[in-house]
Amino acid sequence: MTQIIELLEKMGQDASLQNESKLATLIESIELPENIERAILTNDSEELAQDLNTRPNIFCGVFPAEDDEPTEGDDEKESEIKFLKHG
Repeated sequence: MTQIIELLEKMGQDASLQNESKLATLIESIELPENIERAILTNDSEELAQDLNTRPNIFCGVFPAEDDEPTEGDDEKESEIKFLKHG
């Protein structure tokens, strides 16, 4: 797996690897599994993601924690909100 990551990193850093023959030569020297080689050489990102068992759509969210204890200003805010809701 490390070899695959290093190859993908090198591909991103070296524009000369856009040449198919140079890329093929590099891949042959690394000895990757045939399905990985095929996916990289054909630019099939879906097959590569499936072969590597990755999840391409990752979502990360951060939610602020709620205060457990009310502060002095909270009562005023709540009364303002109730006033605005009830008019």
